[in-house]
Amino acid sequence: MHQIPSGSQAVLGYYMQLDPDTGAIYMNETKSWSTEEPLMTVGDAISSFIAKPDTCTKGICTLDAEDLHMKLDPERALGSSRPWKKKQVLAGNAVNPGIWILSYMLIGSLLVLGGLLLAPALQTQSLRESRFAHHQKNADVNDVGLKSASLLGLTMISNTPQLLLSLCYMTLNGLTTRMLAELEWASYAISFKALRVTNPRGDQRSTYRLQLPYRWSIPLLAISSILHWVYSNCFYLSNYECKWFHAVSGNGNKRLDSSIDNSY
Repeated sequence: MHQIPSGSQAVLGYYMQLDPDTGAIYMNETKSWSTEEPLMTVGDAISSFIAKPDTCTKGICTLDAEDLHMKLDPERALGSSRPWKKKQVLAGNAVNPGIWILSYMLIGSLLVLGGLLLAPALQTQSLRESRFAHHQKNADVNDVGLKSASLLGLTMISNTPQLLLSLCYMTLNGLTTRMLAELEWASYAISFKALRVTNPRGDQRSTYRLQLPYRWSIPLLAISSILHWVYSNCFYLSNYECKWFHAVSGNGNKRLDSSIDNSY
């Protein structure tokens, strides 16, 4: 047996594997032990930098991201002294422009899909005549394309916005996390406060349970839940099954009747 070092932490990893012979998918778990604490938050990184300073950047207080990405010349070394220039930086600059573009495209696709689903519904019934949630006064959507679609296709169409809503929530959560991490990093240069780390020691504070501060995470969760609930009460899939059978009337004549089963 391997001896586990004292004070070490377990790092778990999961990966999926496909067996080409049987077609089965296996979920595998890997576990490794490390004496280094993981850098999960901004406070973890600051605590690690203070405990184990980097010799290459020691004493370079004005170092920023532009210095690390620009082409250095002999006249401007990283360790050279220079005056500090105060400048205003927006929190949105912490997010890569490509991520902003993808986020706008995802949110825009959700709005376009909502408009495409709303257009045929308005052709059948106006908003004034319709009722919220499932109601008898709500008319079926009279659209040729939807009528010719299969039950599986209609199910995918009706549930695709739910998937896009979840993706939009994760996208908005990621954008908010990046900007708040930038604000937290900058706040340590303004006033003294305890670090928020994964494993607090002494006066250090623990991380948030929902990853974000509660004043941000709770409203985001509430808005996401409300949007999912509203959409689930705006779109209903009806499945009509018709069964024919022979019935005998009182005078002994046979007639052909039908029974329609409507399920939602």
